[in-house]
Amino acid sequence: MTSAQNWPQPLAGVRILDFSVLLPGPYCTYLLQQMGAEVIKIEPPGGDPVRGMNPLSFSLLNRGKKSVCLDAKAPESVEFLLRMADDADVVIEGFRPGVMAGLGLGFEAMRERNPHLIYASISGYGQDGPYANRPGHDINFIAAAGYFASTLDLDDATMQRPRLRIADYFAAMSTAFSVASLLRTPRAQRSATRVDASMFDTLASLTLPSILGMTPESAADPTVRADVLADVAVYRTADGQALSIGTLEDKFWHAVVAALRERFPQIADPAWSARQGRTRDKRRLAQLLREVFGSLTLAEIETLLPADQLCWMPVLRGTDLLQDPQVLARGLLTQTPRGLEPSSAVALNGQRAPAAEPAPELGQHNAEFQQAYRVAAG
Repeated sequence: MTSAQNWPQPLAGVRILDFSVLLPGPYCTYLLQQMGAEVIKIEPPGGDPVRGMNPLSFSLLNRGKKSVCLDAKAPESVEFLLRMADDADVVIEGFRPGVMAGLGLGFEAMRERNPHLIYASISGYGQDGPYANRPGHDINFIAAAGYFASTLDLDDATMQRPRLRIADYFAAMSTAFSVASLLRTPRAQRSATRVDASMFDTLASLTLPSILGMTPESAADPTVRADVLADVAVYRTADGQALSIGTLEDKFWHAVVAALRERFPQIADPAWSARQGRTRDKRRLAQLLREVFGSLTLAEIETLLPADQLCWMPVLRGTDLLQDPQVLARGLLTQTPRGLEPSSAVALNGQRAPAAEPAPELGQHNAEFQQAYRVAAG
C-alpha cells in the first residue's frame, strides 16, 4: 500500500478551531484533518506544552494544522476569536469545565453568534458530576473508570498501567467520530450542538459491560472469570523474549499439541482437549505452559509452531516494529522529508493518506487570520 494524493477528503471545506493541548484534543483534530478538515490550532503565548515536553510527539499530533498564537485572556483576543468562530464549523476544547465560558468563549456565547456550530469539549470527567472539576491525567482516568477491576491475565499480582494513554486516545477517537457524524447534516440545516466527551466516560463505557457481568466471586478475584485463560496469554521464553498465544478454539489447541507433544508429552493431557477442560484446569495448564515455553528460545518456538495453523506471535520490543514485514507491507510508515512518520490507520481503496504538511511553528499563521478577520471587522 502506498500514500496517494487522491486520498478522499470528505471533510474538505470544514473549518475547525482547536483550543486543545496535550494529547486528546490534538489527536482528535489530527484524525479530522486527515479527512480534509482545516484545523486552526489556537495556542497560548507559551504554546502547547507538548512543544517543549516532547517535540516529536507534537510534530506527529499536529501535522497539517495551522497555528494562531494569542492571549485568550485579553479582551481584544476574545472578540477576534469569536469572529473566527462565526465562520467555523467546529470548535474543540480540552479544558476543565467552565474555563472557556470564563474567557467568554463558551458554548452559549458562540452559539448566539453561530447557530450552526458544533462545540466539542473533551474533559477529564465530563461537564458535570462530582468529579467534574477534579484535575487528572490518563492514569487517573483509567483507574477511576474501572480498568483495573477486571483482568485477562492469570498472573495478576501487579497492576500495570497500559503502554498507551488509552483513555486519551479513546476519548479522541469517539469525539472525532461524533463530530464527523454531526457534520453529515448540511450547515444550513444544522443546529448548534454541544458534544460533551470525557476520558472517564469513554473508558467507563468500555469497562461497564464486563463489570455488569461480575459475580461476587469474580469481583473479588477476576482471575476466576471464564475469559481469563491459560492458553490465551503471554509467556516468557528461555532467551528472555516472549510470545503471545491464543488457542481459544479447540482446533488451535490441537495444533499446539501436535507440534509439541513429542518433546513435551504431558501437553497432550486428554482433559485439555476441549475448551471446557482447559478453562476448568487453567492454573495447572498455565504452569505447564510456563515451563514449556520457558525452556525454549523464541527461535526454537518459531521452528516448532506452524505459523499458518496457530494463533501465536512473538512479542515485539524496542524498535522491532519499524522493521516488521507486515508494517512495511501494509504501508503503515510513510517516508517524508522529516523522516519516517506513521501513516493513516486505515486504507481507502488500498491506499493510505498522503503525508501531511509539517506541524506549524508557534503563531505561524497569525498574520493570515489577523488580516482576514481584523480587516473584515473594520
